[in-house]
Amino acid sequence: MIRPSWPWLLLLGSAVAVLSAIIRIAECGESLWVDELHSAWAIAGRWDQVAARAAAGNQTPWYFWLLRVWTNTLGSSELMLRMPSVLALAATSGVLVVAAARASGRWMIGVLAGGLLAIDLNAIYFGSEARSYGLVILSATIAVWAAVELADPHSAGRNRWRWTLWLACLFGLLMHPTAGLVLAVVVAAGWIWSRLADAATAWKAIVLVGSAAAAVGAFAVNAFVVSRVWQQRDHWNTFGVPQSAWDLWTMWPWTIVAIPIGVWAIAVLAARCFGEQPQNRQRLQVWPFLLSVVLAGTLACWLLASYAGVPMWHRRYIVGLMPLVAWATADAWAAAIDRLPRRLRFRGAGVVWGALAMVVALMGLLYDQQTATLWRDNRVTLRAEDWRGAAAWLNQRRAPGEPVYVGAELIESNQLAELDPADPQYESIRQYLLFPVSGPYAIEGAEPLGLAAQSMRHDLRKMLTDAPENHSPEDRSPDVRWMIYRIAEPQLNQLYLHANQPTLAAPAIRFTEGMTQGFGALTVVRLETRRD
Repeated sequence: MIRPSWPWLLLLGSAVAVLSAIIRIAECGESLWVDELHSAWAIAGRWDQVAARAAAGNQTPWYFWLLRVWTNTLGSSELMLRMPSVLALAATSGVLVVAAARASGRWMIGVLAGGLLAIDLNAIYFGSEARSYGLVILSATIAVWAAVELADPHSAGRNRWRWTLWLACLFGLLMHPTAGLVLAVVVAAGWIWSRLADAATAWKAIVLVGSAAAAVGAFAVNAFVVSRVWQQRDHWNTFGVPQSAWDLWTMWPWTIVAIPIGVWAIAVLAARCFGEQPQNRQRLQVWPFLLSVVLAGTLACWLLASYAGVPMWHRRYIVGLMPLVAWATADAWAAAIDRLPRRLRFRGAGVVWGALAMVVALMGLLYDQQTATLWRDNRVTLRAEDWRGAAAWLNQRRAPGEPVYVGAELIESNQLAELDPADPQYESIRQYLLFPVSGPYAIEGAEPLGLAAQSMRHDLRKMLTDAPENHSPEDRSPDVRWMIYRIAEPQLNQLYLHANQPTLAAPAIRFTEGMTQGFGALTVVRLETRRD
């Protein structure tokens, strides 16, 4: 097998990376959503506050320290907050081009792998988000590339690839502890695969020992946050537990992978019927390894969340598998082309069939995920939390002294009610619950609310009992209060009606009129109480 030259691969990889970056920058105009607002808040304080603020949101500090250095240098606008993830996914697309082309010996297969990741809707989401998952995706991709090179007996620089594997695993674990599941599967599957492939210089124990040392080191420095998250794992049950086995199918675009595998199987059967031998390209079949890693990692996450009490069933916690789906799809197309019957092989057949594979795979993914609607309709957004619009709308209409309450619907939202105001933790939790309106979209004088489904009745009683500071006893004008909930308008209206049943509601609710304004998954509420 003759591999494409490095200059040619670097040129193709750079072109796909630029395209990937352009696609993601186009989505960076959306308002930051609540997780990104935590990132902005975590780096807005002093240097010695970054780690504590990251831990308050159940995150390790390494990404936030990097983000703090980045924003100190280039500014903290919405685009600059998201740019590290944009660049990480762009680099990942470029890396896939090079890695897949080297493994398959076909530059078009490399472009297909990188192109699939570039237009993948979920990759666009994580690649335009001010969180650590873009860097996790990049580190997982580099680790898998190193594993493939180590398993290939014809690959040079094995010691360099070992170091690449270790450092990629360490970096990924530092960015987010949940990357450990994917990276552990990569290392284990890669070691088994290399032994099955009878590599001339198999990984030996040093690879596993080095990878384990990287994992132990990363766990040690992240031990505080990891232990804190584990103690509070029950809070994640609302979204981190799968509902059924069908969730396994909806996690990834499996149809896109199944098509080339089906074509490969048909080609193998056809070749056997005609008594033909496959082309002797002497290349390493990568797609079975990649697919086994994706299947094992996804199934392990599903089993842990379903039966082991570890509520981590969410795409972001196994996001490192996403580029492997793209690579497996592209490499399966390469395998299918290699097994085509002789009558379908002609001069230039590789280019023709490669181009057809690119069209089928890329258009199929766009259709499967309906990505084009994101580009055609400006009303379609990736996150649907318009905190920027909600804060601006409220600040324009709020009179001085009118109280504002924020229900960010965080898993910690009810903790404040369990503490005495004199408790040392009270103020730190209060500040954390207000981070959505303490950063780029500031609202002065806000107070936190509990989870609406559990605390709305109690919160309404309290706020309607307390008179606003801007009213004197002689002032008979209506009292106005504002609320922002991270709940869509129809659902919030139902919760409001349930909380204000006549026999349970606060007495003042009879004299209170409410008006709501939706901002995607956010709702601003204006309550006006007559002072009769």
